[in-house]
Amino acid sequence: HDQITNVCGQPMPSLELMILGVLRVLGGGYSFNNIREGNGACEASNRNFFHMFCRNMAKQYPKYVHPPTSPDEIFKTTEMYRKKGFPGCIASCDCVHIPWDKCPAQDLPSYKGKEKYPTIAYQVCVDHSGKALSITSGFPGTFNDKTIARYDSFLQSVHQGTRYAQEEFDLYVGGGRVQTHKGLWIMVDQGYHRWRVLQCPLPYTVDPDRRQWSRALESCRKDVECFFGRLKSRFRCVKIPCNFWYKDEVDNMFITCCILQNIILAHDAQTTDGADAADVQVDENTEDEEYEGMDNRESFPRQPIVSSSSHHRLPLENDQDLTTSIQSGWMELQSALILHYKEALAIGAVEY
Repeated sequence: HDQITNVCGQPMPSLELMILGVLRVLGGGYSFNNIREGNGACEASNRNFFHMFCRNMAKQYPKYVHPPTSPDEIFKTTEMYRKKGFPGCIASCDCVHIPWDKCPAQDLPSYKGKEKYPTIAYQVCVDHSGKALSITSGFPGTFNDKTIARYDSFLQSVHQGTRYAQEEFDLYVGGGRVQTHKGLWIMVDQGYHRWRVLQCPLPYTVDPDRRQWSRALESCRKDVECFFGRLKSRFRCVKIPCNFWYKDEVDNMFITCCILQNIILAHDAQTTDGADAADVQVDENTEDEEYEGMDNRESFPRQPIVSSSSHHRLPLENDQDLTTSIQSGWMELQSALILHYKEALAIGAVEY
């Protein structure tokens, strides 16, 4: 067939070459000018196509990144944690910071945090197989985990009882007896709120049972850290400083990388936990019309961005205090989980 040309009569690169250029930018961190040698498109064309590709990939967020909803999906997810000695756990959660080299000068006080350079923070929840279940939009790098957790729609739905509140799980209480608990929970580090649904390891304890449980929880919680490691190893664009001018472009790029990570995980013959790839479900029945009007991402509330004229923290509902407070039920569930782990370990019901 005839070669497609642009308005100047120059040959246009094929769609396959343009997509390969996008993947080279994502995987290798190349500039748009560098991939010109590969696909023959100019720098402006590569840049425009890259952002269009990432923008449309981000619209597929509900299809490829979603928490388990059906009883079968919930069982498969919690079963992986139950075998490790943590019944009732549905996910691991943590934040990752992406360097932003083109942060506007007036916004530097908001985005330059503990890393000493401007970053954008994303909170990600993953299951033990390494599949991303929920991702927030980007927050200024000065925001800590407690602040971001209050804007995470997935964490809030679990915390407020609108998701997984009626799910049951059994814990050993000694003497061969089990006790049934309601409400699934999430693994986090010590930087999060002391909510019942957020269980973290204990950094300072002299009790041997609590110390043993904390070490096991910290080891199991590394699945989210491994997710970040694989993401940065596979997509160098999220490891090196980003040169995009607009935060939405960085958001779309990060979401695209996470979606591709889930697609690769579903495509692999085996997941990192050894389960069959069919266990990594993709919601193929979601209608395309569902994506429209959702501002690119179903679970991505567009939080107000800190402006250049106001660098204080975002207003929270009822102006909640961000200091660490212990919610009712947090200590009770933690004690029950520690006792269960001790009993399960004694009878050989914990897999390493």
